[in-house]
Amino acid sequence: MRKFALAVALLSAWSLFGQQVIDCNSCIVVAAPTHQVVLNWTASVDGGVVTVYRAAGACSASSVFTAITTGVAANTFTDSTVTVGSFCYQVTTVVNGSESLPSNQITARILPSPPTALAVGSSQ
Repeated sequence: MRKFALAVALLSAWSLFGQQVIDCNSCIVVAAPTHQVVLNWTASVDGGVVTVYRAAGACSASSVFTAITTGVAANTFTDSTVTVGSFCYQVTTVVNGSESLPSNQITARILPSPPTALAVGSSQ
């Protein structure tokens, strides 16, 4: 049995290509946030390509996974389709049409973006 070390890095960024929100109080155009999860792992000693699986919610024995990408040749994958919430990930290796057992599972928790441009409206 091959073991994987699966790690996750969480990123939250403002996207210029995302939906735009207008703050009418100051007429500033602000881009809506996009979220992403960057997964890294140690490749199988047998080579092959990786299939990345994701389940909604925190990892548990009853997590139901769906393949979100196949044929990943690198040791990293960025999931930019996530929204606020928790997601469970695992990966497998495919060599000559045979798929390995799954890696360890890891939970990524995406937090909402904080409010910005806090200002004092008036004070007395």
